[in-house]
Amino acid sequence: MKKNHLILVIALVVVLIIGGVGLLSRNKKDETSGEKVPTVAPEVQLPLEERPFFSLVPTSDGHWVEFKLSGINQAKTVEYELGYLAGGGNIPRGTKTDEAIDLNNSSFFSRKFLFGSESCSGTGESRVCRYRYDEDIVGGDINISLQGTILQKYALSYRLFKGSEAANGIELSDGNFIFEGNLPTKNYFTMLPAIGLPNKIEGKVLAGPYGIFTAGSNQAKGKITIKLEEPASEVKIFGWDQTSKSWKEYTKGFETDGEVVSVEVDFLTTFVAVSQ
Repeated sequence: MKKNHLILVIALVVVLIIGGVGLLSRNKKDETSGEKVPTVAPEVQLPLEERPFFSLVPTSDGHWVEFKLSGINQAKTVEYELGYLAGGGNIPRGTKTDEAIDLNNSSFFSRKFLFGSESCSGTGESRVCRYRYDEDIVGGDINISLQGTILQKYALSYRLFKGSEAANGIELSDGNFIFEGNLPTKNYFTMLPAIGLPNKIEGKVLAGPYGIFTAGSNQAKGKITIKLEEPASEVKIFGWDQTSKSWKEYTKGFETDGEVVSVEVDFLTTFVAVSQ
């Protein structure tokens, strides 16, 4: 019995020694492997003035859109997911990044997306692509993630529409922004929250920015209606003038009840409601 007991003790000691050596070896390997443990930056909600400006510009036929982010702040990589509803809103489609895209220290990022699918063959000048276009697209949702010293996440919904639909009024899903007027009937337009501002503006932003984008002419004749985020007795509507790189105040046909404001516009751009 004593002999068996001694053998059991010896075996246990051997197991402990082997286990300890293995643990030390693994820890040493982890310390010297050079592999960095990934870190997740804290998610931060930047103030409006520091957020990137976002636009989604459709081609005149509505088959493609150009996704643009400018004024990107404190970010090294970008990830996105662009979803859309085809078939009049009954068929979900979309695309997204497989991995984070390096911004290469740039404050600007753009991509062109197809509402449909493509099949290509060949290379160089002999490359040929065939496209299948989805029809009756009404809009969708977009999620954007910017990673750097901080993590920024943005989610928004957008509308895609023909100019002919604008006569009856086009509005975002939350009803906070509406455009009604005359636009080129066959051209396509998008309507969406622009995330950030194209440039700073004096005063407190009470609603917006909301953008209407197109690859065609931005000339328009219509009225915008904006629901304020908080009641205000004094409010003004401004639109971004891309030519002069400045904010233009709209006053024609101005009306407000302190909670909703409307005004006539002659140009499609990014709009904000401001208390000054």
